[in-house]
Amino acid sequence: MNPDEKNEDTGIVKEIIGDCAVVELLVNSSCESCAMHGLCGGAKKVPIHKIKNDFNLKPGDKVELEISAGTKVFSSVILFLLPIVSMLLFYAIAKAVGFSEDVSIIVSFAGLLASGIAIRYIDKAYQNKLNINIVRKISE
Repeated sequence: MNPDEKNEDTGIVKEIIGDCAVVELLVNSSCESCAMHGLCGGAKKVPIHKIKNDFNLKPGDKVELEISAGTKVFSSVILFLLPIVSMLLFYAIAKAVGFSEDVSIIVSFAGLLASGIAIRYIDKAYQNKLNINIVRKISE
């Protein structure tokens, strides 16, 4: 194994805009084997981030990225817990209002839909605020 490829978080510089690099994250071996890769897009959807360029990078350069633990935890909570909490909350509210069991279950699915809309809004609102840094340029 090449020592440059030990870090899981790598990307390719797609373009330079001012003092920022537009970096496309690379799908790695942990993405391919993850049972949940269908939720984040896996190989189908490639995340792209605009990151401050302190390394005089050019399009096509491969870089090692540092994604903060807080960013990873926040993303996981939003993606996996928010839908469950929303379903339970909508179900509880429907039962408290007096709806039957069947109607409450249907309302809980509305909570799932609402969480999907919320996740999309959160993704758009925070996409440029994530704590992702370029650590170094990886030599080819």
